[in-house]
Amino acid sequence: MSMTGFGWTFTNGTNTLIEKTPSIMDRLKESVRRILKLKLKLGLYDTPVPGAKNLELVGNDDDVAAALKFRESIVLLQNNDSTLPLPTNASVFLTGPSANNIGYQCGGWTLIGQGVSGNDMYAHGFLFGRVSNRLLENNSFSAFLPDGSAAKARW
Repeated sequence: MSMTGFGWTFTNGTNTLIEKTPSIMDRLKESVRRILKLKLKLGLYDTPVPGAKNLELVGNDDDVAAALKFRESIVLLQNNDSTLPLPTNASVFLTGPSANNIGYQCGGWTLIGQGVSGNDMYAHGFLFGRVSNRLLENNSFSAFLPDGSAAKARW
């Protein structure tokens, strides 16, 4: 069973194995039967599209309001040396390929198997935009280098 979200290495390798060793097909079919029986026993096929009735609840105004309220309750476990809140004159440096990529920040299994790159699938995501706009308001935004290079940063 392959759980990769991209690439055909597993599929191509399986096809090659079947071509070279046709007798493996019986073992493959038996493995598939065991997996399907277990999924049926666990009730994984009882609902054709699990959660479909709740789809309208995701991303609606109440959902967004709750998410915005929730972000106010995020707690920093340790705030040594009064790191937060940042002073209005703080100099902040954002860097790396994930700094403006909500898909990478969310990681795998958030929306799609191994994760997705970019911001398009996260309509309510705003981390980089809000942070950078807020820093620009305070003249605190020093640099953003998506390649992770600090060579041009001015501190």
